[in-house]
Amino acid sequence: MTRYVAGVILGARVDELNALVKRGGSPTPSELLEAVLTGAINQPVLFAVVMQMWSESITDPALGEVVQGLLGQMRAAMRDAVTPWARQQTPSEEQATQLADRTSFILVALAQGFITHTAMQGPLSPAEYISGLRHLERP
Repeated sequence: MTRYVAGVILGARVDELNALVKRGGSPTPSELLEAVLTGAINQPVLFAVVMQMWSESITDPALGEVVQGLLGQMRAAMRDAVTPWARQQTPSEEQATQLADRTSFILVALAQGFITHTAMQGPLSPAEYISGLRHLERP
């Protein structure tokens, strides 16, 4: 059950990010976050179920390993998707890699915040959520 729920939510988001990378271009962090959140909010799995899974993963090492692995995949896909943007913001490949790593970590954390807020407080559109986060586009 857990792998199914996680696969539906995170697997679909990873696939969307990989498709963005294949199309090329350099989407901004805000555009990537909005794409991920829009996909997440339109899926059939309730965010309350995700919250339950996350909370259980804290005390269940086997579940924690599954969840951490899936979040790692999400961060890697986000990093790949944000790297073209990071290259435009920095003078070297090393700096671009560092910026993409940090930005992908932040974007996944923001997505988790969106899921948590939506599960506990009710619906919020992805556009509303990221409207105050546009500063991410400036390193």
